[in-house]
Amino acid sequence: MREPQADILKKIHETERQAEQMIREAEAQAKSLREQARAKADEILKAKEQELAAQHQTRLSRELQTLDREGQILLSKAREQAEQMTRQLKPKMDRIVDQLFETLLPPIESHSK
Repeated sequence: MREPQADILKKIHETERQAEQMIREAEAQAKSLREQARAKADEILKAKEQELAAQHQTRLSRELQTLDREGQILLSKAREQAEQMTRQLKPKMDRIVDQLFETLLPPIESHSK
């Protein structure tokens, strides 16, 4: 009950074709899985980049608000110091202006002789 050699060769050939078909299907599935994995990785990466960008923007916004508050405080202090210096120096400046007028302008004589 030996199978003729042609039948055996035919079965071997059919088995090889089936094996090649299974390999092609496995390669196609692997390619599809790689593409799905790549797409998912890209999606995760994009979401993470957006999250980091939002965090960075929030951090920058907070830092700018802090700098603005500090700038306003410095400006207010400088304004107060300038006003205080003006108040302190005004009497001295008035005396200096009066002395300049006395030095530069001739005394006004009354013409009621």
